Amino acid sequence: MKALIIIGVILVFLLLLLFARIRVSLLYDGRLRLHLSYLFFRFSLYPMKPRRKKKKKPKKPKASASAATHKLKSARKKEKRPLSFSDLRLLLRLFRTVLGTILDRASRHVRITVQRLRITIGGETDAAKAAVEYGVLSQLLSYFIAFLRNTGFLRPRGVRELDLSVNFLEKEHYMDARIDVHAPLIFLIPLLFSSLMSAIKARNQWTRHRARQLAKKNKTTEKEPSHG
Repeated sequence: MKALIIIGVILVFLLLLLFARIRVSLLYDGRLRLHLSYLFFRFSLYPMKPRRKKKKKPKKPKASASAATHKLKSARKKEKRPLSFSDLRLLLRLFRTVLGTILDRASRHVRITVQRLRITIGGETDAAKAAVEYGVLSQLLSYFIAFLRNTGFLRPRGVRELDLSVNFLEKEHYMDARIDVHAPLIFLIPLLFSSLMSAIKARNQWTRHRARQLAKKNKTTEKEPSHG
């Protein structure tokens, strides 16, 4: 009986760890900071603490590359060709597919909370320019918030404080922001795995496409009659 109780306590503790939220906080008040929080732990992602510099050991002289290695590198360089319009179109389609897959799966569990976003536009130097900047920035913010809400990242109460204003007594612009991105750990693991698989699948499609293009080029070269 005691063994079952111990196993049950361990399972409950593991479930609590898995369902605990990982939080990434973006803070800006003249300088950018990124923090990662999980339970009682907090790590600074940016700026990172400077590491102690280790004494550099004298580098050993590298052996000269062999003739075979040099030929192989030169052959690989010859195989590379500039990207055509079809290549760029495929790259764009693959990027859109991978990004769409990640956004679709992440929006189910990843949430964004705008704790505060205060932007002040300085208009002492040029009032007309400040008014134009205010209009453009206001429109961009509304589009961005609407996008986050439509995709599911931002809940109706996800914006706690949002303030955009013009100060005609100040020259410089000022921003004070804190944005939190958080999700339970148990949902981040399959999200990372599926994102990695989507990226690998896209890379394989790109590799096969380049191999087919190279094979066509080699066949065309072989069919061309030699002159002289």
